[in-house]
Amino acid sequence: MPIKLHAQYGPIVRIRPNTVIIDDPQHFGELFNWPKSDFFLSGRGDPHVVSHGAELDLHLHKIKKRRIMGGFTMSQVLKNESCLDRRVMEFLDQLAKKCDTIFDMAPWTQFATFDIAMDMIFSNPVGFLKAGRDVDNIIATLHSTFTFFGVAGLQPWIARIMYHPWIFPLIGPKPTDKRGPGAFLGFTQKQVASRLDKAMDAARPDILQWILDHADKDSQHTMTKPMLEQESMGVALAASDSTAGTLRAIVLAVASNARILTKLRREIDAADAQGALSTPPTYDQIKQHIPYLEVVFKEAQRTYPIVGLPLFRTVPKSGAHIAGHFFPAGTEVGVSQWAVGHNPRVYGEDVALFRPERWSEDLCHDPDARRRRDQAEIWFSRGPMMCTGRNIAMVEVYKIVAQFFRFFDVEVVNTTSPWTVKALLVIVHSNFLVKLTKREGKAEAEVRKDHGQDQI
Repeated sequence: MPIKLHAQYGPIVRIRPNTVIIDDPQHFGELFNWPKSDFFLSGRGDPHVVSHGAELDLHLHKIKKRRIMGGFTMSQVLKNESCLDRRVMEFLDQLAKKCDTIFDMAPWTQFATFDIAMDMIFSNPVGFLKAGRDVDNIIATLHSTFTFFGVAGLQPWIARIMYHPWIFPLIGPKPTDKRGPGAFLGFTQKQVASRLDKAMDAARPDILQWILDHADKDSQHTMTKPMLEQESMGVALAASDSTAGTLRAIVLAVASNARILTKLRREIDAADAQGALSTPPTYDQIKQHIPYLEVVFKEAQRTYPIVGLPLFRTVPKSGAHIAGHFFPAGTEVGVSQWAVGHNPRVYGEDVALFRPERWSEDLCHDPDARRRRDQAEIWFSRGPMMCTGRNIAMVEVYKIVAQFFRFFDVEVVNTTSPWTVKALLVIVHSNFLVKLTKREGKAEAEVRKDHGQDQI
């Protein structure tokens, strides 16, 4: 819908009396430094303890994010790359068991990204991959919760009522729940309590341990146990769906285009023939030997954005000039990732086409196009609100995609309607039916090397 609205009305569309959406990237640098609007009230998991992702106050957001951000830097993520490798190989092992059959790949991508997030944070996955199902109905309930977040975000009075300190304890999730978000809250509380009690091996380089090791015990902003729980939950829940969606988009786009598949495979196979790839490849190996994957990743984010609703900011006290119009303080201004990613003024008239070269070859001789596309790159947000877990997302997607197309051929069963889409706060795919076969010459023994008998 936002794509059609912007095509009809231009770069600014008023959708409510005090709310507009824009698609002109030259203003994004300014907009993403504004405070979050009341839209984000619905994302609070606890009325008393607000994670950095749901914090509206820019100063408090900065303080809260600074306490944990060091655990998510690329250098820190790569220190724990072996953890990612274990989960990536477990995921591909499960897919290998389904070769030569038709199955729905959508839930398996979610199982993988959720277990990866929990292993990177706690050194302890929930076990979706091992069980091969939605453990305790956590994912299904999460998707229902996203529907609430979206509705309550657009109607913040709902969130104000639900998160009232007197009401939330009566209707909110409880750690004693056997299913849904309450069960996940209980899981998170146990992980945090165990680490604080020193019952777990503190030598593992996971994110929770980094936060504990770098906590300022004398600061008024010391991380309390409830803060650790809310921050851990928030990152895990946000990371699992968004990363899974991007992964599905890449599989669909590459498998559906012989030219792109051939180009990606050529780089993978050439590096493989040189003995330059481990199993799975390291992030550095992929960056060096499979550069095409980077632009495939960018194009997937552009063509299939994961955020389903505009995420709104509030115009500050000084007001703002956007595309020749003045907006007073308090105006809600949002950006639809779908409208931005399909803006022909930024990406050309072939915006509906999945063409990774628009991020490389197209920009070599057109600095203006490069500037516009750099400004429009908001898939991980921008500025102080940039996605906390973006490095984990990039590394795991790169690893999974490289290893997946290294060893599997994939056939999308229904090429005209490959999946069912639900546009919630995030885009959720289901019924993504595929058939995998092992690539000729890629014997099972090759796939399993270096990772033991319980892995591919």
